[in-house]
Amino acid sequence: MKLSLALLPLIATSVWAGYNHHQADLEPESAVYTQPPPAEEPKEQSFLERLQHAFDLENILTSGPVVALAAKAGINITEKVQAAKAAVEGTGWDNHIPLITDENYREMIVEEPLSLDEVDKRVWFLLIGIPNGDPVNKLVDERFEGAYNITQSSPEKALPHVRWGRINYLDVTAITTRWWVWKVPMLVVLRKGGRELRFYSPRQLRLQPDVLHKFLEVDGWKETPAWTGLFAPGGALEPAMEKISVWTMKSYIFITTVPRWIMLLATGALGSLLINVMHAGGASGGRSASPKRQTSEVKHARIAEDAKEHDGGSAVRHTRADAIKASAKKDRSPSPKRQSARIQAQTRKIKSDVVEAIEPQVEKLISEGEKAIANMEKSVTSLQRKADYMKNRVSAPLAADPHAGAPLQVRNEVRKKKLLAKQEKTLEQQLVALQQEIDDLVRSAAWASAILA
Repeated sequence: MKLSLALLPLIATSVWAGYNHHQADLEPESAVYTQPPPAEEPKEQSFLERLQHAFDLENILTSGPVVALAAKAGINITEKVQAAKAAVEGTGWDNHIPLITDENYREMIVEEPLSLDEVDKRVWFLLIGIPNGDPVNKLVDERFEGAYNITQSSPEKALPHVRWGRINYLDVTAITTRWWVWKVPMLVVLRKGGRELRFYSPRQLRLQPDVLHKFLEVDGWKETPAWTGLFAPGGALEPAMEKISVWTMKSYIFITTVPRWIMLLATGALGSLLINVMHAGGASGGRSASPKRQTSEVKHARIAEDAKEHDGGSAVRHTRADAIKASAKKDRSPSPKRQSARIQAQTRKIKSDVVEAIEPQVEKLISEGEKAIANMEKSVTSLQRKADYMKNRVSAPLAADPHAGAPLQVRNEVRKKKLLAKQEKTLEQQLVALQQEIDDLVRSAAWASAILA
């Protein structure tokens, strides 16, 4: 708390210096020269933009008081700020593919100066992603840039009706909210000034530069229907989404205007002040931690005073007061023995209810199991007979050949014996499976009988 209050004058001085410096930059140069140069007047900035410029960390660190204080400590703060700024700017996208933002979207896409023929042919191929993000974002960005480089390699590969653009998902709020995009990377085919949209995830397209180039060259996006629905362009809720996107953009600008370190100092100071106020209110009030007990004691004191004032009824009043105190102090919780007996009674009732509920089902299960066992025993007997018959046929010797020199009949008999041996093996497997099922049913019947018992 003391550290936060100590830093407030330095912060206020730095912010005021940055704001005055920014106001001086906005003054027209005609005040210096007798004849103003033929330059455009500076565009008037909004309050949020001026506030954002005043609270900009770079302006605060490069202001006069901070630079002087750092110079006394032997630190060149201006050089450090420029080096950090260059390092941060080197981690983003380059500018050879246009960057679409909330501020230039309307100017570059919606209000693009085109003729009627060009409006029908114009196609924007956009990538919504995160620069230097996860491996998927990096892969899609590399393939997207590779397809763009193909169009710049030769006039034959150029696509004059296609324009390319990138959208930084972390810096754009209105566009992604209006398009209902919550997951990146995402490829977008935009036409007719944003009134016709088609979205493609990385799984829907072959991410090869030549394939993406061919996809745009032959207008392969026509095979995909445009986005339609309540939130789509022309939908019933499009005006509502437009307002929501504008408000989210303004909220994002307002939140990002104040640096996080100032937020941290402000919330810390506010939290400390609130805690002090709450503790001060509790100490000044002088209230006890147990108001209910204090109220009961006051009530008992009043009963005792009333008993002293009235003759003849004092004993009765004191008896009532003692009874009230005794009832207040008496523990009304049941004894352990009574509670144990109650639990045992509830347990017995639950067991009886469960047995009554499952008894009909268990009896039905036992009867069905007995019937199934009887049917399976019949099946086992039948299969045993078939197996014995097959064994007798397989073990029987080959019949004498009535026709000499007829090898075909001998081969048929051998083939039949092999087939009978195979059928015998299958029947033995079926017998084993049936015996297993019978054992399972017997165990189930024993379990049901144990439950009923």
